[in-house]
Parts: sequence; C-alpha cells; structure tokens
Amino acid sequence: MVTTEIAAGLKAVLTLRHLPAEAAATQMKKLQRAANFIDGGLNEPALYTLLSWVFIGQLGKAKTKADPELLSQAWAEEWQLYKTLTSTLVQMELPESEISNALKALRLITSQQDWYVQMGRSPFRKLPKPGSPTLRSNPSCR
Repeated sequence: MVTTEIAAGLKAVLTLRHLPAEAAATQMKKLQRAANFIDGGLNEPALYTLLSWVFIGQLGKAKTKADPELLSQAWAEEWQLYKTLTSTLVQMELPESEISNALKALRLITSQQDWYVQMGRSPFRKLPKPGSPTLRSNPSCR
C-alpha cells in the first residue's frame, strides 16, 4: 500500500540523523562507522532530496504496478515537482552545482528504486562470507 510505504520512507529519512547516537550506544564499531559515514553525507540538499523521493517515488505505484517508476517521473515532470524542489533549494541559496546534483540524484533514485528486484535479487538476501566458494568462483569478485 502506498501510504504505508510513504510512512515508512518518512520515518526512515527523519530518523537518519539519530543513527550515530543509536550506534554509539552499542559496542559495534562497524555500525558506528557506518552510521557516521551516512550522517556525514546528510547535508540539507541530501535531506530535501530524500524527502522529495519519499513522495515522488510512490506516485506511480498509486496507479500501476507495471513500471511505476516511469509514471512517477512523468507525473513529477508534468506537475513540476522537480521545479518546486529547485525553487526551494534556490531559496536556500545553495550553489547551482548542489542543486543540479540534488535533482540528478532524485531522478536517478526514482528511476532505479527497484534495481534489486529488476536483477532478480531480494533486498534482504544474505551475502556470502568473504573467502566462501561462491565468492571465489565468481570472476567479478576477484
């Protein structure tokens, strides 16, 4: 259901800033490094881009199950949602290069939001352990 996905997306984006504090409460160094890495890239344009994607990325799913990302992009263009984001970022007095990058990122994550499904993979599939026969036999992992 689209509303459930939007609510989950909003919750995920809005809690990203809390990752370092939550990770620091654990003894897991890798989790702490990952949380700090994610937080380090969360500037205002990135947050606005992610928040915009939460909504724009779901537009097509309200109408169709076949290629919803294409419909999402088409409607975002038709309804000038990208222009609205641009206007918001301009009012924030961001450099033109950051605005351009934010729009490119938004279009990319909207068009590729189901890349793992398109490749026949599950987003939650466990990866093989380093040194396992699966990795050694795969030429792309050498």
